[in-house]
Amino acid sequence: MSSGEHQGFVTGFGVGAVVGACAAYLLVTPAGRKILRNVMDVAQDVADRGDEYLHLDEHKTRSTENITGIIDKLKKSVK
Repeated sequence: MSSGEHQGFVTGFGVGAVVGACAAYLLVTPAGRKILRNVMDVAQDVADRGDEYLHLDEHKTRSTENITGIIDKLKKSVK
């Protein structure tokens, strides 16, 4: 194993150990589960807000299409 491969292995092993420890803390301890629950609640709120903005944007698009249609009809009637 060359020096570069050894360094990559050690780095990967270290990162994996830290990620595993964090996951264990969040999933096993009561404090970790509380943190995870709070993060999940915030993520759900963000997703809900995104849905609200999406529906508002769809409504604005339909309104714009309706207004454009009305303007086109008026232009035709004036000619």
